[in-house]
Amino acid sequence: MTQKTRRQLQSALIGGLFIISFIALFQAFSTMERFEDATLDWRYRHFNRTTAMSDQVQIFDVDEITLKVLEPIYGRWPWPRRAHKEFIEFAATGQPEGVFFDIEFSESQKGTDDDSQLAQASANAQVVSHAMAFMEPGAPGTKQENLPADFARRFAVSNERSVTGLAGFPQFIHFTEYRVPNATLYSQIPRIHAVNTDPDADGVFRHVPLLVRYGDQWMPTLSLAAVLTTYKDPVLLYRDGALIITAEGTPPGGLRVPVDSHGRLRLHFYSSEKTTPMTRIASALDAQIKITRGEVTDPAQLPVNPLSLENKLLLVGASATGLADLKVTPVASSYPGVLLHATAISNMLKGDFLRTLPSSASLVITALAVFAFYYFGLFLSHIALKLVLPMLLLATYWAFGIWAFQQQSLHIPLAAPTLGGLAAILHGFAYMSFIEARDRKKMQGALSKYLSPSVAAHLVANGINPQAEVGRDQELSVLFSDIRGFTTLSERFRAPIVVEVLNKYLGRMTNVIFEKDGTLDKFIGDAIMAFWGAPLEDQAHAVKSVACAFEMRKQLAILKRELAESDADAGLKDVQLNIGIGINTGRVIVGNIGSEKRLDYTVIGDNVNLASRIEGLTKQYHVDFLVGERTREMIKERFICRELDWVKAKGKNKPVSIFEPLCEKSAPDAHEYEALAAEFQTGLDHYRKGMFQEAKTQFESILARRPKDGPSQTFVERCGELLADSPDNWDGVFVAKSK
Repeated sequence: MTQKTRRQLQSALIGGLFIISFIALFQAFSTMERFEDATLDWRYRHFNRTTAMSDQVQIFDVDEITLKVLEPIYGRWPWPRRAHKEFIEFAATGQPEGVFFDIEFSESQKGTDDDSQLAQASANAQVVSHAMAFMEPGAPGTKQENLPADFARRFAVSNERSVTGLAGFPQFIHFTEYRVPNATLYSQIPRIHAVNTDPDADGVFRHVPLLVRYGDQWMPTLSLAAVLTTYKDPVLLYRDGALIITAEGTPPGGLRVPVDSHGRLRLHFYSSEKTTPMTRIASALDAQIKITRGEVTDPAQLPVNPLSLENKLLLVGASATGLADLKVTPVASSYPGVLLHATAISNMLKGDFLRTLPSSASLVITALAVFAFYYFGLFLSHIALKLVLPMLLLATYWAFGIWAFQQQSLHIPLAAPTLGGLAAILHGFAYMSFIEARDRKKMQGALSKYLSPSVAAHLVANGINPQAEVGRDQELSVLFSDIRGFTTLSERFRAPIVVEVLNKYLGRMTNVIFEKDGTLDKFIGDAIMAFWGAPLEDQAHAVKSVACAFEMRKQLAILKRELAESDADAGLKDVQLNIGIGINTGRVIVGNIGSEKRLDYTVIGDNVNLASRIEGLTKQYHVDFLVGERTREMIKERFICRELDWVKAKGKNKPVSIFEPLCEKSAPDAHEYEALAAEFQTGLDHYRKGMFQEAKTQFESILARRPKDGPSQTFVERCGELLADSPDNWDGVFVAKSK
């Protein structure tokens, strides 16, 4: 395992544990539940199942049309109690399982006996259950006292087995006040249920309580009361996060109703009101009026056939806007409160619950998502894969979550795995960006030791690391430079002076190489080796290397002037610096060369050696700058050169042509150098033909105008020697005896 991989694994492990712990903490404080509720609401709005509500549930609704139609008969809301009495009488003819009001009658109606009539009708029907509410302190119309003495016997859960079985049932709100039907009703009605519903923290109704505790009494809410009426002598038991109803007709082990930590049932909403059996109560009251008047003999002719109500659970509630019983739910922003109870009843009757994974499973899924996304962010190298695969995995997981919800009524958590995964990949991206930036900075720092900053920055920006390259064959231009007589200089001056001068010289020459986009290969004592064309390919490598040599000469002149003008006490005043530069262009091997413990990015090959030999020849011709034939070929459009000789360098069998670059063609005195090159070429042609006297005369002519022209001096001397001792088989090639 590489150190980089080890660091990535450590980052994934530490970051993953932090993210998972953070999400677990969010879950413990129910913060994550809000995010998850939002994803579940989205599923209900866009991907809800088409299952219909239980046909045993029938809602009679007081809607806007009902209020308008019945206003001439009953007046404005609230209606006189006789209207509800008439509905009960109508419903009773159908022998329903129960009639449950989601409308409170806590206040008495003055000046009429309507309350008595309603109470009598309820008592006669025996299946009517009226609404009461348990409240927190300060609610209007409530009493802050013990429940009536007969309340527990008549209405509360009184079965001894149920009372015992409900031990430990969670109760989030501890109510201290209550509101029951008015005294007239309370004294005669057979059943009472609580109509408490409480929204979640965000104001959305997603749950209904099943039981309300007041003091030491348990009171069923409308939905549970309705379900309990369908069984004979039901017994309630709370165990393992579920309310279990056991009675004749329940499944083996009882009807298991899952509840949350607050004792609430999470509603599994139905797709729309089209799947909900809702009937305007106006139709029922109209039918009752016709029955009372004897206008029909066949119930089937009535707007609502009372015989269709047999064994059903009838709920009476209001959806009219002005009656303030509209709730915000996942499926609608104006959802009739009575539908909350109807949904809960249907869920229990059909066993139609939204199954939820335990929090531990959610945490495991989140952990898998976190580490999967860390893998994408840290270990995939291709940026497209880093982006596409996580999104593909996330989309697949969400699609599975939607399918499980819609087809299996299974709630797969989406928020925690998504947030955890996104946090992981963002951290992975941030970590890799930091590491890559650090590595780029580190690599650029390393490259800047032998590359110009601009070239190093370009390589780093494009992800090119020459330090990772194996050898390759490539045409490059290689430069060698050397200080003339450095050994003598180092013997003459004290070591601190030698080091100071050498550092000044090498520093200035290095800057020039970098300015011309060269690669500094190495320092060999006082010698410099550099090359152009790698690691960044450059078709102008020969031109840049020659331009660098000219600038090196210029900077050397400046340095020599600075040394000459320095303080005599510094010991630098008498230092004389002269250099030779040789450049050769050709195919070389470039790459990382060395041992397992030490590699250098360098060049090797015959053309590298030839560059060194060409630099050594500068002393032979009394010049400071020579180039090989291929270099001259590549720079001839930019620089004026003169050919100096055919030379067999030491250790070489094949002669090469060497040239001296004189100036750029754009230089003001370029015409003078063109004339010099032409005159010198004439002398060189005589020399190669063995016409040594003519050659000597030509070179002397050049010296007459340019007394310091080193190559002409060399050839005058050489021609004199050849005239004294003419060689046999003359081929015009000079054989170098030294490097």
